Amino acid sequence: MNLEYIGSLVCHQAPDRTIQIGGKFLPLCSRCTGIYLGFLLGILYQFTLWQTKVRELPCQRISIVSVSLLCLLIIDSLGSYFKLWSLSNYQRLVLGSLGGSSISLFLFPVFNYSLFVKPKEDKGMKLLIEYLGLLLLLELATLFILSGRFIIYNIIAFASVLGILVLYLMINTTIAGITINWQNRRNTVWRNVFSLAGITLILTAIEFYLLRRTHLKL
Repeated sequence: MNLEYIGSLVCHQAPDRTIQIGGKFLPLCSRCTGIYLGFLLGILYQFTLWQTKVRELPCQRISIVSVSLLCLLIIDSLGSYFKLWSLSNYQRLVLGSLGGSSISLFLFPVFNYSLFVKPKEDKGMKLLIEYLGLLLLLELATLFILSGRFIIYNIIAFASVLGILVLYLMINTTIAGITINWQNRRNTVWRNVFSLAGITLILTAIEFYLLRRTHLKL
């Protein structure tokens, strides 16, 4: 897998905004590294915590905090783009990870809702201690990156790029599931599976192509 190429589909990879580990640049800028790594950790955290098909959004308090963090990420991105201010790479990394994990808290239940019949337990994140556990995981990941040890380069590089693929595939699988009314199909025949996978891959390919073309023009 060419991590740098996959990263270039969604990230400008500006050297001055990219963290180095052991003298080698990560395949994504600091903000994108945080977003996609935070998203992947958020998905894994939810899956591990409940080990079930979560179909409910987080409780109101956690949702408000998550939306606020997403807004901060968007505001910082716009401010940076228009050169109104410039945060350090590590500040971008932290904001990105908080925003990326927030995306996972909303996408994971919607993804499950579009694909799976309602299970016996479908609770979302309700307790503050559960959310604090996710924040602790993100903090540990940030400290892991800040240690700067070359041995962790491959782990962070692979995980952040994997986060890209998981995010786009989940979004597009959700769209495909809704399009073909997957949840209400009682018989999961191969034709239906191929339809779901085909729509997902086509949407992903189109999005990556358009993103790549956009980056080439900028």
